[in-house]
Amino acid sequence: MSSVALVVSVHDVGPPTASATRNWARLMAPLGVPLTFLVVPGPWRGAAFGDPGDDGSDLAGWLRERQQHGDEISVHGWCHHADLPGGALRRWSGSVVARDAGEFWALDRETAARRTVAGRDVLDRHGLAVRGATPPGWLAGAEARRGMADAGLDYLTDHAGLVHLPSGRRWHAPALCHRPATRRPDRPNGAVLGPLPRAAETVGRHVVASAARLVRAGIPVRVALHPADLDRPGLAAATVTAVRRCLEAGGVATTYAQVARRLRDSR
Repeated sequence: MSSVALVVSVHDVGPPTASATRNWARLMAPLGVPLTFLVVPGPWRGAAFGDPGDDGSDLAGWLRERQQHGDEISVHGWCHHADLPGGALRRWSGSVVARDAGEFWALDRETAARRTVAGRDVLDRHGLAVRGATPPGWLAGAEARRGMADAGLDYLTDHAGLVHLPSGRRWHAPALCHRPATRRPDRPNGAVLGPLPRAAETVGRHVVASAARLVRAGIPVRVALHPADLDRPGLAAATVTAVRRCLEAGGVATTYAQVARRLRDSR
């Protein structure tokens, strides 16, 4: 790809975070960037996507409108909760990297395929077409990756970038985010265990601010937006500024599906 791509994704989209999802879309609207919404389709924080009586139905309709106007819907695990088998090191790494939400980090192939198909079916019933997936925490083991490919996805993202599953072609792009708090999905309502220390918040702001420097260097960039970013003073404004500077530096905003399509068509 000759242009320097910029992907802006909104993570952890579901009924419990519907308000934050809309707020991120509102903040990004003046920049005119397409967004990739990473939707948790299964039971999560006491609700499930599209359940009667919660915000799911309204959220689904809103996401359909967004998709019709150029945004993308991607599947983000099934329940966003990890029950990690294996040794202490594997459990520790999944806990730290994915904040205890590394659902696909240790899944077997069959389970990963079944959860992915179930998630796509839920979103399909709400008129939301899905071509790819981002596992929670960008973590998926080798068996889980095979299972997600078995589910018929076009692409899968990880910490390094995106892989077009049918061809195996890879797009390298760092993912930048704030990590504003540590959440436990097994606690009621995903309770926050502790606020981000001030020094760590400052580091997070600088990480996202580095996006424009990468674009100027010709390196594609992904900026990840999380619901809890909006709870911290200055983080949301810093992110909007970072995305705007990426565009000013020559970045071309796109979606994961568009990146995957270009990989498919490349020779």
